[in-house]
Amino acid sequence: MWIQRKKGKKEEEDLYLDLEDKKNLERLPEMEREKILYERYVEKTRAAEREELTRRERGEDAKKEAERGSRGGRDKALPRNENAKSTYDIFRRIQLKRENLEKILYRKSINEVKGYFIKIRLPHEYAVYRITRVYEGERYEVDGIITNKWMSAERSTDKKEVNVQSVSNSEITEKEYEEYCRRNVVVGDREAIRMWKSFVRETEADPTDEELDYSLTQRRRFLKQGKSVTRRKIELRALISQAKDENDKEALERLQQELQEIEKGV
Repeated sequence: MWIQRKKGKKEEEDLYLDLEDKKNLERLPEMEREKILYERYVEKTRAAEREELTRRERGEDAKKEAERGSRGGRDKALPRNENAKSTYDIFRRIQLKRENLEKILYRKSINEVKGYFIKIRLPHEYAVYRITRVYEGERYEVDGIITNKWMSAERSTDKKEVNVQSVSNSEITEKEYEEYCRRNVVVGDREAIRMWKSFVRETEADPTDEELDYSLTQRRRFLKQGKSVTRRKIELRALISQAKDENDKEALERLQQELQEIEKGV
């Protein structure tokens, strides 16, 4: 079974509520039973993760309080060193991947991602940048979604204007994190946990009526153009095929150029 192979027999047993529950599940088809056990395993893992983050956050609070008590009122005179309190395991939770951004393109929360981190592919490497602004620019298509959301992203050495297409779906590695920390100020674990919780709360909570209206308005705003772009791409591919059959090189070049421009961005 998947759970047994992944976690072992003992931890699989922990996924049953009681003996009766185990008997009931064992009567089910194997695929259905494994699906239920896997969902329980995922939920259990997430609960443990949330508990660990809460424990760390409380530990930070206690540590800070103890330091404040030992130094009296001298804290205000000390420079803030956020890097000293930053760890990779916490930092990676405030990375936004392309798939994360795509899910909120038509929600108000897309405008609240300032301060989060993204990974961008450069000519010879990937690099970590911090989002400093979200704004509306030229329209473009990303995985079938039409949008006009752009971001200013910065690090100590440069600044870039990027769209969601440019954002990587791969996780920031520990090496990339360490390289970023060497040259940039990074938020501490406590602030990173607050940001992570805020993003989860904003994106996973049931939308209010106001948020639903906003989302529907955004979808309608881009739907018409999305349909026309898709229709034009279909027409262009048919015309390109015809131009090839007729050996019309001039028309072929013009049509291919238009298709290329559409696929790059609207």
